[in-house]
Amino acid sequence: MTELAVGAPPQSRAFSLKPLMFETFVCSLSMMAFVALAGPIARVIGLAPWQVGAAMTVAGAAWMVMARVWGAASDRRGRRPVILLGLTGFAISYAALSLFIDLALRTAMAPLLAFIGMLLGRGVAGVFYAAVPATSTALVADHVPAEDRARAMAAVGAASAAGMVVGPGLAGLIAPFDLSLPLYLTAALPAVALLVLWRVLPRTEHRAPADKTPPRLSDPRLRRAMAVAFIAMFSVAIAQIVVGFFALDRLNLVPAAAANAAGVALAAVGVALVAAQLLLRGLGWSPDRLILVANRAIETSQLRREVRELKVRAGDSHRILGKSSVVSQLRQQLERVAPTNARVLISGAAGTGKELAARTIHALSSRSNGPFV
Repeated sequence: MTELAVGAPPQSRAFSLKPLMFETFVCSLSMMAFVALAGPIARVIGLAPWQVGAAMTVAGAAWMVMARVWGAASDRRGRRPVILLGLTGFAISYAALSLFIDLALRTAMAPLLAFIGMLLGRGVAGVFYAAVPATSTALVADHVPAEDRARAMAAVGAASAAGMVVGPGLAGLIAPFDLSLPLYLTAALPAVALLVLWRVLPRTEHRAPADKTPPRLSDPRLRRAMAVAFIAMFSVAIAQIVVGFFALDRLNLVPAAAANAAGVALAAVGVALVAAQLLLRGLGWSPDRLILVANRAIETSQLRREVRELKVRAGDSHRILGKSSVVSQLRQQLERVAPTNARVLISGAAGTGKELAARTIHALSSRSNGPFV
């Protein structure tokens, strides 16, 4: 990924995160505005929920497959031409998809034809969009020192999360007037980002050596990160698709109002992501430290859960059994004295259950969360 600079003109600009943050923001905004509108649009066109999910899946699959292809191309050809090409393709394909959906909404288009068109449009957009985050990450790695990369990536991530806030919110505000209008407005933004990057992106290129091969997907170092990323995005994707149909079917909202409700819900997700990214940027920790802290937090959570389970088991094993009048009377006495701060003397012959009575008092007292001494 480094270290040979070629073709740098004397007036080459210094690298700045701001253009990448702007590009990430507007692209995320456009993608999330579409997600907020997907359910209501599908209902008007006559598509089933699984068909909307299939369109989203095609875009995600294209992104997953093409990310490595675009990344390898940027190693060979340079970051600038690859990210500009990807952004150009994304802007054109997203605009074409918006035109097609508007046509489907305004005409009596057959649902099958609308489904095929949405599938193709989302797929092509996913193919080209895959170049943008992959090359943006490579640009950060090329130009930002290793000790500052976590903060830089957090800043780019915060820009993406901000797009997740503004995109659904904007779509939700405008959709009650016209479902197509948010698509047209957001379709223009990737073109603006393209012009910004074309003007300000450095022309200095960092290319990988010709004999350097990218890591394999089976590389043990990538397994945990890939698993976490897959689970997180899988969960988010399900929520994104379901929220619009929930507003339609459970809240019984009309499509325009459902788009508004879905926009608010998805904007809340973006707010949480912005907060997380700003926290990471403010901490300024290295990736190794972030991973270490996360692992310790997971381990602590697991230990606490195990302790709770053991306490439940211990409580069951020391529960007083029996239904006789004597046992019932003893149980009532223990229940009366346990919540108080009075001193209790338990006496009796060996083997009559003094420890069992003591444990019962402890379990029913205000100090039950503390150790039994």
